[in-house]
Amino acid sequence: IVTDPRGRDGLLAPGRAPVRAGRLCRGAPPCLPGRRAYDGSVTAGGAVGLRELKGAIDGVLLRFLDEQRAEVASLDPSAAALVDEIARVVHAGGKRLRPAFCCLGHVAAGSPLGDAILRAAASLELLHTFAILHDDVMDRAEVRRGEPAAYRRLAAQRQASGERGDPLQFGTSVAVLAGDLAFTLSDTLLHRSGFAPERLAAAAVILHGMRIRAVAGQYLDLSGAGRAPADAGDVRRIARLKTAAYSVEGPL
Repeated sequence: IVTDPRGRDGLLAPGRAPVRAGRLCRGAPPCLPGRRAYDGSVTAGGAVGLRELKGAIDGVLLRFLDEQRAEVASLDPSAAALVDEIARVVHAGGKRLRPAFCCLGHVAAGSPLGDAILRAAASLELLHTFAILHDDVMDRAEVRRGEPAAYRRLAAQRQASGERGDPLQFGTSVAVLAGDLAFTLSDTLLHRSGFAPERLAAAAVILHGMRIRAVAGQYLDLSGAGRAPADAGDVRRIARLKTAAYSVEGPL
């Protein structure tokens, strides 16, 4: 991230000399369902502000999820609720750190921003959506991004409907299914990004490592609950697996 001579935080384009370090995030408002998203156009070779980058990523996600909603609805209209839940979680907030790091790594390697890298980067946000949908169930979280956690919201919706069965069990099950679908759609978006097959194969190796480390870190976190306080080495190991490898190293 650099600040150009005009004082605007942006991504360093190939061949552009940095002026000084800038901030990673701008805190741009989220792209909400029904709100017009940034159109995703990025001029190759030019500096792109982080607000525009986040908007471009959100635009990719909005269009892709609209397409996938139509496909799922063609199977059965009611099943589209799973895609709706993914879209709701995505557009409730988030800083798009993983997509940003992915784009930074691409640009740092000397390539310009374009549609392919934006789609590949956006796939990481769907992977993250899978993780938080499942994490909230495991952690019994009440709130996510200022709104009720998905499984809680879905349970309340089920209870209000008056339909039979355990509302919490229903909400938990649907949240897990939505997470599973987000994981699948993450792969789909990456493979439809437009990169050559050999580049996708190379990316798949890194992605595999990210996923394995994140799951292992989550297991260590869960299994350590209720035990004697972890030492500094254990904490660092969990942070490295669950956070650093998944949020920074892998995306870069």
